[in-house]
Amino acid sequence: MGDYLTIPVFNAARSGRSTRSFINEGLWSRLLSGTAPGDFVLIEMGHNDEGDPSNSTSHRATLPGIGDDTVETTTASGKAETVHSFGWYLRKMVADIQEREAIPLISGMVNRNQWRGEQLRPGWPFARDAAKVAKKLGVEYIDHTHYSVAVFQQMGSAKASAYFPNDHTHTNPGGARINAETLVQAIKCACRTSQLVGYLNDKASEVSAPACLEEC
Repeated sequence: MGDYLTIPVFNAARSGRSTRSFINEGLWSRLLSGTAPGDFVLIEMGHNDEGDPSNSTSHRATLPGIGDDTVETTTASGKAETVHSFGWYLRKMVADIQEREAIPLISGMVNRNQWRGEQLRPGWPFARDAAKVAKKLGVEYIDHTHYSVAVFQQMGSAKASAYFPNDHTHTNPGGARINAETLVQAIKCACRTSQLVGYLNDKASEVSAPACLEEC
């Protein structure tokens, strides 16, 4: 994304982490320690939150949805842990960012390479939940999911799958470039002007696909 913005970009993401494990491992605290008033913090999570937290050995699964339900579990170290919903962890992240007078932005996750015939799976529960949290909290939601799905759908399954050489989730560098450009397009096509649109550079202005949503 740094290639498409006029402001510096710091990528604090860590592979294999969910909202829950990103917080529990101290990665979130580290991010916050480097966050200054006025900074944008883009949160795009979901893939690794899948699973059943009551029997997950990875200790990263969260409860589905955005409610306040919880489940008690025990970590590998024998420590008791109260696990919350995906939405609960997102709300915590937003609150922490706002406490530092920074600007939270919630983004829908990119699609996995899952097809039924020539139809790429269009909907993802974690993206829908992220949108609900953003609306509830009154923060910006960037519909990255829609534009990610649209561009890979236009390719067809054979061409799209070439960007996922090892599994159905992780792309090669070419796929990463596509993911960055679909995020740019989501910013440019936002129903209400995105707070990032004024920071897009000349390279971002060349991005024009996929077409913007007709309805918001």
